[in-house]
Amino acid sequence: MIRVIVCAAPAFTNQRTVDDALDAVLSKRGPFVLLCGRVGAEVSGASLLSLLWAASRGVEAHPYPAGPLPGADAAVAFPGGDDMAARAEAAGVPVWRVPARQPGPQPYRGPA
Repeated sequence: MIRVIVCAAPAFTNQRTVDDALDAVLSKRGPFVLLCGRVGAEVSGASLLSLLWAASRGVEAHPYPAGPLPGADAAVAFPGGDDMAARAEAAGVPVWRVPARQPGPQPYRGPA
């Protein structure tokens, strides 16, 4: 089973974007283990939203200390996750960058 890391700014709070992106990964790649960052004991922003997504879909999820790059097979980078996404790419981990959602309904394309 692949391990997918979530990269985002702690202030990123768009649940619909997180849900749509991770649903697309699940649909395209099948079951995976979700890795999401935390600072100390606190999980916030897209990491918290990702944990909520995982709990609602029965996906295994593990918070990891922010900073180090955990062993991951792929990364999903939301707005503000550029630093971690760059470190993942430098380590040879494929990164799917999710653009910020504009107001109003939009078709969702998901990962390539």
